Amino acid sequence: MSVNSRAGKTFLIAVILYIAASIIVGFSGVDAESEPIKMYAINALVTQVGAILLPSIVMMRGQDPVRYGFKRISFGQVLLSVLIGIGLFLAVTGINSLFTTAAEEVLGQDLSEMSTQLPPMDTPFNAVASVVLIAIIPAVTEEVLFRGAMLNSWRRLGRRRAIWLTSITFALMHVQPVSMPAFLFIAYFLGAMSYESGSTVPCMIAHFMNNAISLVLTWIAGRGAEEGSAASFSELMHAALLYVAIGLAILGISYGLFKQLCRKGRTEETDAQKCENVHMGMREAVPLAIACAMLALLGVASFMVTLIDFSQFGVVQ
Repeated sequence: MSVNSRAGKTFLIAVILYIAASIIVGFSGVDAESEPIKMYAINALVTQVGAILLPSIVMMRGQDPVRYGFKRISFGQVLLSVLIGIGLFLAVTGINSLFTTAAEEVLGQDLSEMSTQLPPMDTPFNAVASVVLIAIIPAVTEEVLFRGAMLNSWRRLGRRRAIWLTSITFALMHVQPVSMPAFLFIAYFLGAMSYESGSTVPCMIAHFMNNAISLVLTWIAGRGAEEGSAASFSELMHAALLYVAIGLAILGISYGLFKQLCRKGRTEETDAQKCENVHMGMREAVPLAIACAMLALLGVASFMVTLIDFSQFGVVQ
């Protein structure tokens, strides 16, 4: 079996395990509001490790780790990855706010229930646990699957197709339709970083920075939420546009420097190899399409459940 066909089947297996893991977490009996850290710990073990990381390890078993992006990067690349992560946070937060605010205005409904509820960081233990469970573990497991196993398996499809395929699958895996543009944006940049550097380490760093900043600022904003009044639609849109503008400015500079640094010392053979384009076979396309369809249906279903007011049917009192 070719590496490409293994990637498609691996993603389908990961999706099936992801859905099963979500059911297990949902019926674990742990109250997310009273025991958020415990809930995230179960999710990290069952979903992040069991459903995302494990299939990746099985797929890459017996292969050269360097082939899948497990190689060192320079100190300069580390610093630029941190800056890219900051830029991604600002741009992604702005993009997500634009689409969420617009959707709420059109639908006339609060969509905050679709957002992931983050645990409190009110004690040193909770703070450390939150960073590990929300910033570190997802940054490692998700990058190993999407920018490690899958993107590097699809390199021979060409740069554009390899990055877009992993971006779309990454966005679908998060099962949040309104946030799809934001997930596509960050996934494309992470894919480009992996493709240019040949390493998943920069992606892990940038992914960690995005999650960590979001975690800390969300907690700070939550503490002061009662002190301020709700912002208007116009104010939210202007703030979102400002976030996007600043984020894009940081990304334009940092990613440009990162790209130049990665291309130093690159051999002509490597460039030629990256320019190869082959078609995806049916053994690759079918499981990939099935997995994407499953995630799309799951996302639409979850979105519809959020919109429907079940109290009118007597289901919820």
